[in-house]
Amino acid sequence: ATAMAMPAPFGCIVIGRPSVSPDQIRQIEPVKWLVNIPCDQQPHLTCVLVLTQPLLESGIPSQHYGLGIYGNLTGKPNWNYLAKVDNARPSEMFRVQWQDAQPNQVLQLGIRLEPLADLVRKQPVLRLDNEGAVGGAAADKSTCCFWLQGKCRFGDTCKNSHVASPDGTCVRGAECRIHSGGEGGAAADSM
Repeated sequence: ATAMAMPAPFGCIVIGRPSVSPDQIRQIEPVKWLVNIPCDQQPHLTCVLVLTQPLLESGIPSQHYGLGIYGNLTGKPNWNYLAKVDNARPSEMFRVQWQDAQPNQVLQLGIRLEPLADLVRKQPVLRLDNEGAVGGAAADKSTCCFWLQGKCRFGDTCKNSHVASPDGTCVRGAECRIHSGGEGGAAADSM
């Protein structure tokens, strides 16, 4: 049996344009949707994604799932993480930037239902271009010690990365009492 199509649990607005109508949101799999937005050779778009109904798990609002939002310029193989929404934060404004948009090129937004634990580990890209993503993964930033503990109060504005380092350490490195296994603390589990 094939899965039934369901209405998208979200709405999309592109600032300065008419609202994206429900018939412009195409369901491509049971938990994946696609929205095509003409680029019009603009260097950026500001988008807002809003949950129109709670994400449910066994009939009750879920604390375990969110919608990951990904961007792609038409015809490119890579999808790049841009933002997320979930029941705790049901709307998100995000800016999509690119260079060298070609005539008739389309920005594709892919929206996918995913475990929230996976989404919180992703770092949004800063810009799309015809070669792929630029920036975002915060390669030049060290992992936030407070984020590793689930206590960072700065969220997206934090100066440190919210992506786990391969060795599970934070910005303080070997001097951290919590994550390095150094003086007074035990090493954290790797993420």
